This record gives sequence, structure tokens and C-alpha cells, in this order.
Amino acid sequence: RRIATRYDKTVLSFESFLNLAAARLWLKSFVKMA
Repeated sequence: RRIATRYDKTVLSFESFLNLAAARLWLKSFVKMA
């Protein structure tokens, strides 16, 4: 159980990190287009 929660936490932080990186890339391209 402890391992599962720890794994979920890392997956959540990894997904949020990917979302942040994608948002920054999208913002860069959006600013270039504007």
C-alpha cells in the first residue's frame, strides 16, 4: 500500500511536470503567432 501511494505521487508530479512543460511550449508558440 505504501509503495502504491508513493508511486501514485511520483506519477502525479510527473504528469503535472509534463503539463507545465507543454503549457510553456504552447505559450511560446502562441506568442510567436500573435
